[in-house]
Amino acid sequence: MIGKIFIFLFVAILALANGDCGTDGEGCACGKANKNKMDYYYGMAHPRTKRAFGSRRSKEGDWPWAVSLQFSGKACSGSIVGKKWILTAQSCIGGSTPLQTIVFFGNPTITSMNSTKVKMLHLLVGFKQVGENYENDLALIELEKNLTFNANVHSICIMKDLKADEKEIAVFAGYGRPFYYIRNQSLVEKDKQVIPPEELFMTNAESLQETPIALQPWGDCKMNASGTRINSTTACGGKTAHGTTDGDAGGPLMLIRDNKWVLFGVASTGRYESIGGDRLAMDHYGLYTKVGQYCDWLSETTGKAVECGA
Repeated sequence: MIGKIFIFLFVAILALANGDCGTDGEGCACGKANKNKMDYYYGMAHPRTKRAFGSRRSKEGDWPWAVSLQFSGKACSGSIVGKKWILTAQSCIGGSTPLQTIVFFGNPTITSMNSTKVKMLHLLVGFKQVGENYENDLALIELEKNLTFNANVHSICIMKDLKADEKEIAVFAGYGRPFYYIRNQSLVEKDKQVIPPEELFMTNAESLQETPIALQPWGDCKMNASGTRINSTTACGGKTAHGTTDGDAGGPLMLIRDNKWVLFGVASTGRYESIGGDRLAMDHYGLYTKVGQYCDWLSETTGKAVECGA
């Protein structure tokens, strides 16, 4: 009997160390998820894919913080950052009210997700559109009730002033629409032509998708013909066959730190470019708001319910 009790306690302690939540959800550690997923992405240097935009369908428990958001006439993605708090892009919200906003969570398959109501939308002061880009593109969604944390529903970690190496591989997860091809052949006859989003043939989103994203130098991220460049609160990522699509805005760009997933950026906007003659693939430079530079706002807005780690 003593031996059985010892084994039980050892397994329980090991489970908590690996981020398992226990029956009441109180053991959930931020940023802990499917260990096989972390092993898959850890150390990835040069991702390759046979399909445009390199996405793969996520499995249950892979990204417990990923949520799908429905605003008035627009779908976006977001991240659970606290039991009552969702972080997303302010550019998603438009003129939506809490009554027009629904949060779906708990499952990678959209038709199997749970939903919850919204109490208030908290918009980051200083948000503005500059050309085709956005600055300070963050918003917090306050839920009416606390979420019950478990292995499939809990928060991602946030670190203050999180730094990333140039060309480091991050991972993005979102409920965006799958891309299939570029409609107009004339748009791909030359290399580096800008592809308008309405020229992309995409199907309806059915599930959470994930893709590795190579972080790019600032100088490689001109986002429109006038040469608008990103500022220090924005990260750039993407390139051939890896990027975000309609419905991904607000979703998490993640890095591995200390054996846990940390929220590096929130998807904002991006630009699609042709790869000479190929209608099935394209380059993509996406912009992501660096979350770790807004820790004071997160803490003040949530009454310290959401705090950044060191």
